[in-house]
Amino acid sequence: AAALRASARPAAPRPQFAQLHAELRSWEESLGEPASTLRLSADLEAGGTAAALAREEAWQQGSATFLRRLEIAYVGFEDVVCPLQLALYEVKHGLRLQAMAASPTVVAAQDGTAATDVARHAYALVTSLLRFPAAGRDGPD
Repeated sequence: AAALRASARPAAPRPQFAQLHAELRSWEESLGEPASTLRLSADLEAGGTAAALAREEAWQQGSATFLRRLEIAYVGFEDVVCPLQLALYEVKHGLRLQAMAASPTVVAAQDGTAATDVARHAYALVTSLLRFPAAGRDGPD
């Protein structure tokens, strides 16, 4: 009898679009604040101090939590959520590439002080990933 009553209960209400909008605004005013994110990017590009690398890691973790929340809480809004998720994944990827380029192993390889071939190969990989594609006489880079 209890199972029958439980199945007769209405489903919990799904979040409304206004809630999604409010959550996105909250994100934009906190971790996703454009000026702050651009400042992090600039700090990573300028050499990536330990503090900048730690901020990038915290940003990655916070963003991952936010992405999971969007995926779980707003199932009915894929037309809005999916493009936002894609854009956020692109920013996450770009910041992670910048952090990798600023990591001590890669910097040591760039300076020629790397002790291992692995570090030199990591530097070469990150450099090629960060290079903007350009077409020349020999074709694209």
